[in-house]
Amino acid sequence: MNRKILFRGKHIHTLPQNEHFDDAWVYGYLSNGNHIYSPYLGAELLIDPETVCQYTGLNGMHGIWIFDGDIVKLVLPDGEIRYFKVSIKSVVRKVLCHPDFDDEFSKVEITGVVFEWNGYELFPCVDTYGVPDYRMMEVIGNIFDNPELIKED
Repeated sequence: MNRKILFRGKHIHTLPQNEHFDDAWVYGYLSNGNHIYSPYLGAELLIDPETVCQYTGLNGMHGIWIFDGDIVKLVLPDGEIRYFKVSIKSVVRKVLCHPDFDDEFSKVEITGVVFEWNGYELFPCVDTYGVPDYRMMEVIGNIFDNPELIKED
């Protein structure tokens, strides 16, 4: 698998000539936890470490990259709209064991991309046509710039 390991973070300007980048998102490779090297700008920039988000490897609607910390919107076939917070985390699940095992169920810890909604931690699903649900999700913001977009039903 050829997955991009990219990060983003909010720029903190330290030089007057970088003032136009203040509070802008910088995309690239994480360095020392508080710098991102941006191959697009050809520079390493200081970022707020509290805003560091990792690219999940998933692309939403229109091919937009999905980062942990993003807020995505999904319109269900019946018209219902759901808003999810995207995270990369570990979740404990109870799963059905192989028929030859002694126990019918077992607890497992799965680390991956999780869509948080109404207290649920959901993993990406695939519909009956083989289309992952995240491809139908629209990135509408993130927890830093748009925390008000997370709605509890």
